[in-house]
Amino acid sequence: MAEGENGWHERNNMVSTKEEDSGHGGKLDFVDRKGRPCNSDKLGGVKAAAFVLVAQGFDAMALIAVQNNLIRYLYSDMHFSVSESANAVTNFVGTANLLSLAGGLLSDSFLTRFKTMSIFSVVEMMGYFLLTAQAYLPSLKPPRCSMDSFRNNCQAAHGVQKGVMFLALYLIALGSGFIKSNFLAHGADQFDQRIPHQKKMLFNFFNWAYFGLCLGSVVALTLLVWVQDNVGRFWGFGISASAMIISFLALISGNTLYRNKIPNGSPLTRILQVLAAAFRNRKSQLTEEEKRTGFPQQSTKLRFLNKAAFGINGDSNPWHRCSVDQVEESRAFLRILPIFGSTIVMNCAIAQLQTFSVQQGSTMRTSITQDFKVPPASLGAIPLVVLIFLVPLYDLYLIPFARHFTRHPAGIPTLYRTGFGLILSAASMAVAAMVETKRRTNVEKMPITYLLPQFFLSALSEFLTRVGLVEFFYSQSPPEMRSMSVALNSFSVSLGYFMSSLLVSLTNWATRKNNAHSSGGWLAHNDLNEDHLNWFYWLLCGISVVNFFCYVLCALSYTKNSGSTSQLGHQNSRILVEIKDDSLA
Repeated sequence: MAEGENGWHERNNMVSTKEEDSGHGGKLDFVDRKGRPCNSDKLGGVKAAAFVLVAQGFDAMALIAVQNNLIRYLYSDMHFSVSESANAVTNFVGTANLLSLAGGLLSDSFLTRFKTMSIFSVVEMMGYFLLTAQAYLPSLKPPRCSMDSFRNNCQAAHGVQKGVMFLALYLIALGSGFIKSNFLAHGADQFDQRIPHQKKMLFNFFNWAYFGLCLGSVVALTLLVWVQDNVGRFWGFGISASAMIISFLALISGNTLYRNKIPNGSPLTRILQVLAAAFRNRKSQLTEEEKRTGFPQQSTKLRFLNKAAFGINGDSNPWHRCSVDQVEESRAFLRILPIFGSTIVMNCAIAQLQTFSVQQGSTMRTSITQDFKVPPASLGAIPLVVLIFLVPLYDLYLIPFARHFTRHPAGIPTLYRTGFGLILSAASMAVAAMVETKRRTNVEKMPITYLLPQFFLSALSEFLTRVGLVEFFYSQSPPEMRSMSVALNSFSVSLGYFMSSLLVSLTNWATRKNNAHSSGGWLAHNDLNEDHLNWFYWLLCGISVVNFFCYVLCALSYTKNSGSTSQLGHQNSRILVEIKDDSLA
């Protein structure tokens, strides 16, 4: 780490008494709630992580109940058009996930993860309270009107009504965005990777975190969505607000048990310093002494970054010359970016299930019995119920079985899992296209159960890819950049949802018909029977297949150069540069 980045440590002047609680050079990495050196035998572990898992589960319950039924709220209650509603949802979800990167930067740079989550949990609660108030007060909503019967006469939300709605949604997006990445990073921090059995438990934690997410999602997509559609939006949003309160209480209840990672200055600043110094010193050459010591030529990937460590001896300006540790931190982070980029298309495909597929369900036969109908937004809960049973089986049986053959602590290497997930994502879009084609050509209404296969494939794809990516980003990034690295997973979701909005607009523009009898594109109408959603799904399927092959090239490039990664990084990076564990060879 460059000089000048250790002010936090110098001000606190604390030295760990146990090796596992200190970083390189004896500097403190983890503290308890009072800022004292923490003992891994007394703090952290499963008990501390359990509070984080409960908090994450209730937060997910609150968010997903609103997020997955939002398109119906915007269309039926706020009277937005189908495409406007779909874009509003994807922009909302995209913003929430985009802000997770800012949340990771904040906790890595200035606040502990616990403080960041505590502050922004309150912000998220304010959003739910405001959304609940809007659902209750008639003055904050447009007059009741059936969009299906009199869509041309329905007045859309405008002025204060529209302003209150978007303020509520983006307070939720701001709060959830800033705490999203910190949940996983803070929970993972409770396990000391230098202790072998805790390192294995770390991979189990990521699986159980997804289990908690699935459990919260199932409650959201069944009970809460049913309440929204059948009892009233006010009660549905009110339960989401209550779930958020429980999440906040669970989080702060574990404060006495947490291991808190000390912020070490902005990781983004350190990366920019390396890039600036490398460019500034691009014509510099190694001294004879540096050539004899091999400094820093051991790193063969992104070798241009080595120039950042050349500089002039005695130059303490971090924008002119960086430490080898700082160069290696930046190299480790930059190397994972192509893997991150290869997952954006998958999240674009997932976005369709929370928008157009829910709208598909509203045009199908939803009756299971004479008295019971399935809310379209609840469809996603059925594959999640299956995953609730599969995740424990995967964690308790498949992983130990796979470890016997792969010798990998995660059982199945993360890059393999991510690749399988991307293939399943393409398959889900192909199935969705075939189902929509059949729905359009059927004279009678099809049962809503026809949509289950695409939801199940998408849920399985999401499990394999997102859990694999969280493990990958956390294990392959330097400790100082873990929150920001884990936030890349949510950032990929954000870009995927924004890409979805852009793709819908571009598709409509590219497929519009310029004649007197018809106008608009494949997705330009409020009536799905007039649109060509099936063609749009086939387009996404094709893009997903191309994206998979791009991912394979990125993964092969990553593992091919893993063996030559520099060993000059500090001891905390020792585990993180063992990229050979993820070899696809």
